[in-house]
Amino acid sequence: MYEKDTVATPGDIGVKRLACDLSESMARFVPPRNRQRKRRTIFTAAATHLLQTEFARDCYPDNARLQQLAQLIGHTDIAAIQVSLQQSRTARLVYKSRAVARM
Repeated sequence: MYEKDTVATPGDIGVKRLACDLSESMARFVPPRNRQRKRRTIFTAAATHLLQTEFARDCYPDNARLQQLAQLIGHTDIAAIQVSLQQSRTARLVYKSRAVARM
């Protein structure tokens, strides 16, 4: 099974040293736990309904329409609306691909 007089080759030592160096370097890049995260945007039921009807009408609205939607909903930034529409497009794409796979 195991031999007592096994001699390590220089390559074995290098691999162990490399693994040790990698584990030490990975430990340095762990983000701090006290980092403040961005709060999630929660839309009201009316805002969700408005976004869904707008998505059914046009899933790629222009910047002017996004600003109008933001004003109607009461948001100052259009980024949350862009994310919502992107998620809707992705969900529709996944739904269609799963429907095709079932056939």
